[in-house]
Order: sequence, then structure tokens, then C-alpha cells
Amino acid sequence: MFYSMVSKEVLSFLKFVDTAKCFDAKAKINLATFVGGLKNACFVRLKVTPKNLDELHHFERHISECKFLFRHSGPRSFEEIKSVSHGVIKWGFFGIWYGYDLFSSLSALREFEKYNVLLKKSHSQADVVAGKLYGYPSCCVKNYIREHDLKFLKSFSMVGIIRVCMMLTRLFLGLRTCLVRSVSCQNC
Repeated sequence: MFYSMVSKEVLSFLKFVDTAKCFDAKAKINLATFVGGLKNACFVRLKVTPKNLDELHHFERHISECKFLFRHSGPRSFEEIKSVSHGVIKWGFFGIWYGYDLFSSLSALREFEKYNVLLKKSHSQADVVAGKLYGYPSCCVKNYIREHDLKFLKSFSMVGIIRVCMMLTRLFLGLRTCLVRSVSCQNC
């Protein structure tokens, strides 16, 4: 039934995303929820390696055909572990990645632009705008803002600070506070 409700361009885009090597599982889920209308915006990392050089152009062609609004970052390098020997990890350049923010409407794009302006003035206000835009529950946004506050972090012991840092790392990777079982989020 879902397939009969979407255009052939969107269906082609979803098939591309499903088979593309440039996206990890999280990015594929983000794109599927965005295309399915569950979110007004999404962020994905598109990783380009020597094995998938053409996928960047395919992705941009697909999002243009689907008429999705987007903004992208410039290229950034990423490394992966080449070897581990005698307890020493050797890293090696593996490729580059681009960050893509996709938007379902012009109003969502304007909210993103508002977020970028607010980042220069007030991180907490910017986080509220971004949390709403990307579909996070308000309780998780409030906890995210609180857990970035230096006064809040100073109230922890060293073990507590490490725990919060690990939680923030998971948040950076795209998991909601409630999904990493934060003690501060009981509403989700």
C-alpha cells in the first residue's frame, strides 16, 4: 500500500538508499523516516570512499528529482582503524564525508536557518529550535540543554562526568536521551 502512495522518484530514491554503501544503518533509518513524512528534517552523513565514488552524485540527483530542499557541508576526512598491534592502534585515512540536512518544506528550511543564526547568540535557544525541527521530544531537548550546562557538569564527580560525556557522545551519534537510558529523562 505504501508503494502505491509515493511517486516513482521517491521510490527510486528509497531503493537507492537501501543499496547505497555510503550510508550506515542510522542514516538509512533517518532517510526512511524523513521520506515517510515522520520528520520534517533529517541529517545524514554520506561517506565517500574509493569503492563508492559515484554515490555522491547519485544521491544529489535523487534528492533533486524528489524536490527535497537540502543544505550540505563541505568535505571532511574520516579515518578507520588499519591495524592493532601490541596494544597500539594504527589509524589510516579512509575517505571523506559530507553532512546533508534535508527538509520537507520551505518553513523547515527557514527553521534551520534560524537555528544557525541562534547558534551564534544562544546555544540553548538554538537547541530548542533544532530539537523541534528534527523531531525530538521536548523533555529530551530540555535535558540535552541542561546536560551541556557547565554548572550542571561541575556538580558531578569524575565518574559522573565520564558518564555524561558518554551519554553526550551517544546523543551526538543521533540517539535520543531516553534511548540511552539517561536517569534525567523519565518521560519518553
